[in-house]
Parts: sequence; structure tokens; C-alpha cells
Amino acid sequence: LQSLRKPRMEAALGRMAITQPRLETNVYRIRKDTAAVFRYSVGIDKVIHGKRKIDHIQLSRAGGMDAIRIPRQRVCVAILKKLSEEFADPVWLYEGSATLFTTEPLPADVITKEVPVHLVQRLVDEGLMNEEDYRMHIKDASSILIKLSSDGGMQNITSMVRKSVEEDQLIVDFLATLAREHAPNDQFVAFRGGKLIEHRKVKDITFGAMRVAGISMGVRAVRDDKDGGAPAMALDIDVTEATLYQPGPLVQSICQYFGASPDQLRNHYGNPSTMRDVERYMRDIPVRYEHTDKTLTSVTGFKWDESGHCVHLWSSEVCKDDEEARKYAGSAVVVEEFKGGDGKIYFRHYPLNGLHVLPNTKVPKEKQKGAKPRPVIPRDRFMAMQKARKDIHIDQQNETMQKWGTSIDVEPVRVDQRRLDAPKIMGKQAGRLYELKTDGLKHNWRSDNAKFTKGARIDSLYFAYQSGHGLPPPQQMGAYAAAHVACCKTKGMEVLHFDGNQVTDLDHLENIMRAFAAHRDGKRQGGAEYRAFLILIGEKNPVWHDSLKSLEQKYAVQTQHVFADTVKKILAKPESARARDFTLFNIVMKTNVKAGGENIHIEEIRGNSLFPSSGGNSPVSLIVGLDVAHPPPLSRHQLMKGVAPDPSCIGISSNCMTTNLQTYTGYEVYTESRKEAATDSIMSEVGRHLIEKFIENQGLLPSNVVYFRDGIDKGQYDRVKDEFASLMSGMREKLAITESEEEFSPREVIVLGTKRHNVRAYEVTKAGINNVKAGTVIDMGIISPYYPEFFLYASHALIGTAKAVQCTILRDTSEEELRRYPEGKLQDMEKFVHALAFSHQICDSPTSLPEPLYNAHETAKRGSANYKVHKNGLEVRELISTEELTKKLSNRDTELAKVKYNA
Repeated sequence: LQSLRKPRMEAALGRMAITQPRLETNVYRIRKDTAAVFRYSVGIDKVIHGKRKIDHIQLSRAGGMDAIRIPRQRVCVAILKKLSEEFADPVWLYEGSATLFTTEPLPADVITKEVPVHLVQRLVDEGLMNEEDYRMHIKDASSILIKLSSDGGMQNITSMVRKSVEEDQLIVDFLATLAREHAPNDQFVAFRGGKLIEHRKVKDITFGAMRVAGISMGVRAVRDDKDGGAPAMALDIDVTEATLYQPGPLVQSICQYFGASPDQLRNHYGNPSTMRDVERYMRDIPVRYEHTDKTLTSVTGFKWDESGHCVHLWSSEVCKDDEEARKYAGSAVVVEEFKGGDGKIYFRHYPLNGLHVLPNTKVPKEKQKGAKPRPVIPRDRFMAMQKARKDIHIDQQNETMQKWGTSIDVEPVRVDQRRLDAPKIMGKQAGRLYELKTDGLKHNWRSDNAKFTKGARIDSLYFAYQSGHGLPPPQQMGAYAAAHVACCKTKGMEVLHFDGNQVTDLDHLENIMRAFAAHRDGKRQGGAEYRAFLILIGEKNPVWHDSLKSLEQKYAVQTQHVFADTVKKILAKPESARARDFTLFNIVMKTNVKAGGENIHIEEIRGNSLFPSSGGNSPVSLIVGLDVAHPPPLSRHQLMKGVAPDPSCIGISSNCMTTNLQTYTGYEVYTESRKEAATDSIMSEVGRHLIEKFIENQGLLPSNVVYFRDGIDKGQYDRVKDEFASLMSGMREKLAITESEEEFSPREVIVLGTKRHNVRAYEVTKAGINNVKAGTVIDMGIISPYYPEFFLYASHALIGTAKAVQCTILRDTSEEELRRYPEGKLQDMEKFVHALAFSHQICDSPTSLPEPLYNAHETAKRGSANYKVHKNGLEVRELISTEELTKKLSNRDTELAKVKYNA
């Protein structure tokens, strides 16, 4: 197939006669011919014995068991038919839940009129008939008028009831429903959470597992370059793949998947090849044990005999009674692997016949354990996207789109490409800084022959060797410690003393940390500086890693976790070659940054008004990043028991904790569970703390304050502006308390940076379809018409298809109107964000996210992990506020806040 596909594809590309590379995105223009579209809010209530039920009925919801889902779909179909009789004149579209669109305004009497629907359900299995009444009503006159020009440019959006509604969201609500053909008599479509769901296909799933290709879509407002930059609309398409599993006995699901009967499956218990395939299939599926109703989340596979050729069978001796023996005896034994609080691995055993597939099980392909993840290369993703476009009938007009006067461009949007030059990366050699050569395509650089621009000083370096099966012996651990220290000194670090010993368990590790911290504190008596550093060498175990980082926060001792497999890889090389090993270089780069050093320095960007070059030089910018890590939602069982949810953790990243403005450190703040927005009190306190540290380390006020934010959608833009206002208010309050005579009126900038979007860009040339080069920026064609925006590909994609960071400028006090943001100032912002991607320090390549956001994300993740370790160590959950938890677990007021401890 590959040999047939490639010549055909090259021939097609050859006919394009491309002389210069061009970028094609998975974005398609949407055109609208009619003048207006009206949007109405709809409510559906259930009538029981003549009385209306207060609860709102979500008829288009696809989840739940078939006994609930299918009648709900029948109700929606009945309402659709009733609507077609009531509103025959205007073209209308009901999305199956709470929104009704029309091409003409509805009469005033219709707004208060209720549409009764009488539904008769025939319960064939029980021989009964069930009659139910529903009433659909227009809640109010909050219709939204969307005026569109004939070429897709949007003229204005108004609300008849003067409601403040996000403009982009209206376009999403309306046009996403139009993206699929709508046949009101036999099917309906709902748009929810950025994805289109066709319920007719979901309803028809009657077998154990189905591997389906879905289409992740979103409609967004963009800027139309063909119409003088006027607002237009576009459709984003991306391809997803998942597996849907039908609830029921696990044996039944396995048999349906492999096309066998339970007896045939039992006959293959001695066939290792078949049973290994069944093992891989089972690992994808969340199941429960029917005897205890326990959910199993980490099924390892079957229990095998010593030869590995036959699975163990469930014995009747372990069954409690004859009924249980009849059901489980002779069934294959399934193993669940879990880790205890002591970090050790334990196992539980269950009979295969007693396991059931959980309902609502949908596993994305990239999360399936049995399937080998394969990155989708740009050519394959581009072709899959083109096929998805045909599946949703973009290539041809369907009847409903013709009624609405809506059409979608056949070809994806083509945008102009522009590449940014990599900033000058400086290393150190012979006591002076010199420029490191940067790769022209990937923007990577080589620093192996250069020393660190600032080598850290470590007074005592301690290596803790984890003991156990499969780990290197102490002699090899000692050899690695010597190689590590030698590499540190080669790169310009000072290591005055190092030692090491074995560690047996987590309690032993804490005793070592406690003694190490006491030794450090004793050396610091009298005001002397003394830095202690501990490196744990052991297995790749999340329990050990999280416990190590929790102890780091508890005793304020910098730590690093090096995996035993990495040590074996380094020691496998000759001793003379270890000093030049890139793996060892990367580990030492982390050690230097964690200890307060600097690996590389970025030269001043001439003419850029935001990027900080060094301590007292201009520009002097205070750069802040914020991201939030949320705990998983509580299960229904936990909610019924009244279990208190875990708090969310806010990661604060800034460049004000040291004299070097290119060093980004962070600390944690705990807040209410699963709340993305930071409260005003939290942001005010953050502002007071950051401005105090900035003045302490720089001796002057910042000329720019730049706020980076991630995890925000369009409906939360105002909330982000409020966060920043509280941040600035806290800074001014602190300056008022200190009676600062210097005027504080910096340039205030808010930048949203996210990779949670569907946009992909492809470079199409005669050679084929490839990823765009590092440094590519797109600031026209697919950007927002309301705010300055650009897509930046800062890093080179090692595998798969590259994904840009979408940067939206929500605020810039140097400009009165953001819609008329000067081109030169936008390019200045692009260079600023691009240079921040080179500030990560622990690798010789840029990151996809700018460093303030990257560091904030890692800080929030570390805070969540530390809280889990803290909670698991309590016998009874403590009643403590988020403010007290922040004081207890945050690194804000410790010496760790001055270094990049989460590197």
C-alpha cells in the first residue's frame, strides 16, 4: 500500500507546481448568504400526573444504560416532529438539548407557548405500554441576532435583551450544529464539549467493543484576510480514535471481540499465544468485581504457571459456597497489581467470570495499554483530516446547509509563513561568554564543550542508593557518583564534598534527609552559607519519587531522582567516554539549575521592549506565569459518602526571586477544588509578595509587568483580566505600605498561551507534507478578529505532528485599542515569547511553551503530588483551610523558592 500511495501522492503534489513552501491548516472557511440567524433558549419538562417536573430534561445526553438512553432519544425525535408541524414557515434547527435556531424571528405568542408531546413507549420484553407527556417551552425572548455579510464577514452581533454574551460562543453554538447534515425525522445531532456526537450511531452499538474514528471539531471566529481583515468564521477539524466498550460480563466482551464462545475461550486456557492477546485486550478496560463491587483500575493480566504456558484456574476451595463455586470454579485467575503505601508492589487475584465491564467506558487510543502508540506523522494526519472533511459533507452541499445559505470552503485555509531567528545563546569558555552555534532548522544548540555561565556551589553532595532486585550493586553506584561529580567540576561547578550510602525503604530515606538537614543547619550557624544536595538513585517508581519530593519540601533540601536504568546506560560506556556522555550532561544540567546555577544565557534582543537581558539593564520586566493543577473528580460513591474533595494547586512562576531576570522559579498556592480561576485575595497576596522580592533583588521597580496564563477558554477572558487587576492591586498596596516615592505605572501585558486547540499547520512542498520548521509563526488568516493573536512553533517536533502554542494578547496598556494592534508591536511580542521558549535551561533546545507557563505547570503538578503524599500519611483527614495548607506545604517562604527545584 505504501509503495502504491507514495507515487500517486508525489504525482499529485507535482501538479501543484509549488515553488515556495506554503502552510495549509486544518481550518476551513464558512460562508453565509442569509442576513440573520436567531437563537432561542429552550426548556423541556416532564409532566407526571398532570404536574410538571421541575428538573430539566437533557434529552440529547448519550450516556447511561440503554434502558434510559433509547427512550430519551425517542422523546427527542417526537419533539422534533412536533416542532416541524408548529414551525413550518421559518427554517429551524433544534440541537436536541436547550437551543433552537431559526432563520426568522418567532412570533411573540410562540415565545410563551408550550409544545405538548405525548409519547407511548412499548416495553416489548415485559409486554407493557408506558405513556409519558413532555412539554417544550421557550424560556424567554433572549434571541440573538447574528448578522453576516455575503462573503462570511461578520458585521455586528447584538442581543435583543441586552445580554452580555461571548461572541465567539454564539458562532460555536450555531454553526457547529450546521456542520453535519440534519434530518429531523429520524436523527438528531448535539454539539457538546467541542465535539459533534451523532446519537444514531451511538444507539446502534450492540457488540462488545467497537474501534471508531471520531472527528473533533470546533467553529471559531477568525480574521478574513480577503475582506480587509474583517471577522469571519472557520471550522477546525482534527481526527481522534477511541474504543467504546459495552457494559456487561468481561467474558462476553472478550468473546465478542475475538469472535468466540465462552467454551472456546475456556479451551484456549492452555494456549499462551491466544491468552496473551486476551491479556492485552483486558488491560484497556476498567472493570469491577461483582462479589465486592470493587473497581479494578490496573489489571495486569492472568496468573501463569511457572512454565508460562498455561493460566491458573480458580479453585473451588477458595469459594464460600456452592453458588459461588458454580460460577467461579475453573475460571481463569486475573491479577491486579497495586502499590502499597510503603512503595512495594502487591497483587490481588480475581476470577475472570466475576469481572464486569463498567458502563460509559470510552478509552482513547493513545491511553490504551494493549495498543502500541504510534505518532501520526504529518502526511498521514493531513490525509486523515482530508478524509474527515469528506465524511462530514464539506465537499458537497446538503439540503439543510442550502436552506441556511451556509457553505464551507472545499480547500483548507492557506496561510503565509514567517520564521523567527533563534536568539543568541551564550555559553562560557576561558572565563568569558561566547555564542553557541544554533541549528538553522531545529533551533537546537550544543553546549557540551562549554561551561555553565554560572556554576553552582554545593558544599555537601550525598548519593542515596536504593537497594533491591535488578538495581546496580553499590560498587557501580559509587562509580556513577564519581563520574557525576567529575562532570559537575568539568562544567564549572564547585562540589566540595560528596558521599553516599544505601537506603532500604522510605522511612530510612526520611531519616537520612532529617540528619542531612540537621548537618546543614549546624554548618549555617553564625550566618555562613552552606548548600546541601541529595541525589536518589533507584527504580522508576512514582511512590518513591513523590515521597522524595515531599521530603524535599519538608526539610528544604534540594533533591534529584536518577533512575537506575539511566545509570546502567552511562556505566555501560568506557570510563574515558563517560565524561562526554550526553545523558550525563543532561543530568548535570539539572543538578546545576536545582542548586541555583545558570546553564546558558540569552543575549539581549535588540529593539525588544519586553525581554529582560540581565539584572539592572533595560528593559526591566517582571514576568509572571500561572497555571492550575486539578485533582480528579469524585466518584458517585465518594459523593454519596460525603468525601471532601482534594484542593486544586495553583503554580506561580516568576523571574523576581534572584538577581538574574532570566531565572524562573516558582511556588505553590492551594485553592478550592477544581476551580480554574484564582480568587482576588490569592492574586493580591501574590502581587504583594512578587513586588517585594523584585525590589529586594533588583533595587528598582519594573518597567513592564507581563502576565502569562494557561488553561483558559474564551468564556473566561474577563476572569483573567480580573485576576491581573487583583495582582496589580496587590503590588500597589505593598508599595503604599512601604511608602515608595517612585511612581509605579508599568506597561501591563496579559498573554494567554495554550496548546488546547485543534489547529495543525502543514508545510506542503514538492517533497511532500512535513511539519513546519522551528520558529515558524502564523499571525494572519486563522487568528481571532477581536484580540491580537498568533500561533508559534517554537520547538522542533521530534515525533508526530507539531502543535503550536496559541498566544492571545488580552491586555496591553501601551495600546488603546487591541483590534488595531500595530504590526511592529505584534512582531515584537512574537520575538519576546519565542525567546522565552529558550529559557528552560535544562536542555539544549527550546520548549513548545514559553518558560513562565512551563515552569508554572510543573510547579502546580509538584504541589498536587506533595499534597497526595501528605494526605496519604494521615490516619484521619485533617480539617484545614487552603490558606493553612499553603503555609504548610508551599515553598514560598523557603530557600527552595530561590532555585528551580522542579527542574
